[in-house]
Amino acid sequence: MKKLVCLLLIILSSLSLFACGNSAPTFSVDFPLPWPSSAAVNAYEKSVFTVEKVDVTTNQVIGEGVLTYIVDFDHKDENNISYSQLTSTFEMTYNDNAPEKDRGLTDYVMSKTVFLSTALTPTRTIKAVQLAPRAGEEANLSYSLETDYVGGVSKMTLNGVDSEINFAKKNLSGVYDNEMLYYVVRSYPKLNELSSYLTFKLANFVDMHLENAYKTYTMQIAPDVEQAEQTVYLPGLKGRFGLGDEGAVTATNISVSINSTLSGPPIDLLYSKTPFIVGEGLTTKRALVGISTYEYDVSESELKYQTNYTLSDYSVTP
Repeated sequence: MKKLVCLLLIILSSLSLFACGNSAPTFSVDFPLPWPSSAAVNAYEKSVFTVEKVDVTTNQVIGEGVLTYIVDFDHKDENNISYSQLTSTFEMTYNDNAPEKDRGLTDYVMSKTVFLSTALTPTRTIKAVQLAPRAGEEANLSYSLETDYVGGVSKMTLNGVDSEINFAKKNLSGVYDNEMLYYVVRSYPKLNELSSYLTFKLANFVDMHLENAYKTYTMQIAPDVEQAEQTVYLPGLKGRFGLGDEGAVTATNISVSINSTLSGPPIDLLYSKTPFIVGEGLTTKRALVGISTYEYDVSESELKYQTNYTLSDYSVTP
């Protein structure tokens, strides 16, 4: 099982987290949230990222892909309480610079999380990972996952084997879903002024199924100690949303990590300090404009791959 866990984390590291940290003050969620009010039936925000995976030992791009996030209205319950959904799709295709077993193959990931529109409290998550078969692999690590936070049960199918985690009696107060991580960080109202680290709780049900136990991670976010702020150029947004002819924004560089027995690098996230003007007197705040993830060679403990995500297109309904 430990080998399976390591393989899964290596293959999916572009969407995974590693690191160590200590306890810190809890954090709060902005109100209203920094994206359009997805409590409205016709409101949505769509962010599209171009993706490049680089072999840092050769400085060659070995894979290219697209990551898309859409946050929009989902439904209202019988008490007229509004729920939103965050949908993500990701695909990565490997080129001839990639290891031979990966060349020409494409991997896919899809997820959807339904949450309380005003508080980011998750109610349901589904996720499907489709990994192309590799030559010589011991097992294909594609899986499907469905978690019902209201009913307190999570089900996962991996390699044709079903597993179930029951957590109906667990305290879920202040616990966010792993698929919403980047948007939870974005929701912190003082993110652009962050001068030290702070924490919140995250549920990663893939890890729970692999370890056959319910647990939560304590997430830690902090400004990058080397470069807390930088200018990011977004060619796809030139002349749009008030960003000028160069599509330039000033971005806050945030490092995100978790407490875990598996240690490793954090994920670096870039959030725009420059508001996106989406209508007369209307803006969206702290748009996610960049992501960088890192993979280490397990046998040599050296950085092997860096995957960079850059915002290439953005659309919104105020």
